[in-house]
Amino acid sequence: MFNAQYWGRHFQQIFGRHLLRMLEVLERRLLPTFDTIDQEAESAANAEWERLMHMPGDPDGDPSVFVDQAFEAGLAHYESISSIRQALLNTYAATLYHAWEQQLLAFHRRGVLHPAEEDDNALLNLKTMKKRLNAAGIDLTKLPSWPLINELRLLANAVKHADGISGDDLKQLRPDLFEHPSTKELDLPKFGGARRVYMPLSGDDIFVTLDALKSYCSALVQFWSEFSDALSNA
Repeated sequence: MFNAQYWGRHFQQIFGRHLLRMLEVLERRLLPTFDTIDQEAESAANAEWERLMHMPGDPDGDPSVFVDQAFEAGLAHYESISSIRQALLNTYAATLYHAWEQQLLAFHRRGVLHPAEEDDNALLNLKTMKKRLNAAGIDLTKLPSWPLINELRLLANAVKHADGISGDDLKQLRPDLFEHPSTKELDLPKFGGARRVYMPLSGDDIFVTLDALKSYCSALVQFWSEFSDALSNA
C-alpha cells in the first residue's frame, strides 16, 4: 500500500531535517538577538536621564525624581523586549507543531489518498488519515513519541487561542508552562486555582522555554523514525 522505502528516506532527509533546522535557527540566529537586553535597558535609562537633566526646571528640585523616571524608562524597555522574546518562544511551539502537521498531511495526500482524492478538501484532515492508517494496521497513537506530540498540540492550541479546552488540559498536564520564570527562580509559595490565560502571543500567561521546545522537536523527529518503521512493517 505504501512506498515505505521512499517515504522512510523522505521522512528523515526532508521532514526531520527541516524541523531540526527550524530549532537551530531559533537557538543560533533569533534568540541571540535578545542577549543585549540588559545593556539596551541601561542605555534607555541613561538616555532618559540625559533628556530630563537638560530640561528647564527648578535648580533646587529633587534629582531623585529624575532617577526614578530614568529607571522606569529602562525597566519599561527591558520588560517590553523580554515579552517579545517570550512571545517568540511561545509562537515557535505552535510553529513546530503545525509544520509537523503539514508534513503529515503532505504524506497523507501523496502517500495515502488516491490521486483522484488528493484535492478533496473533505479528506484533507488527520481524522481521515488516521482512519486509513488504522485500516492498514498502523495506529499513530501507539507510537512512543505520540504523548509528547499530543502535549505539543495542546500547547499550540493554547498559544493561539488562550484559555479553552486545550488550555485546561495542558494546565493539568504541564502546570509549569503557566508559571512565570521569575516566580520559579524565587521559589514562591503556590496558591490554589489555575492561572488564567489571555495573551500568550504577547509573551504573557504561557512561558515556553527553549529546553521545552528542544524536547518537543526531538519527539517530532523521533516520530518520523517510528512512523517509517511502522510503514515498513505494515
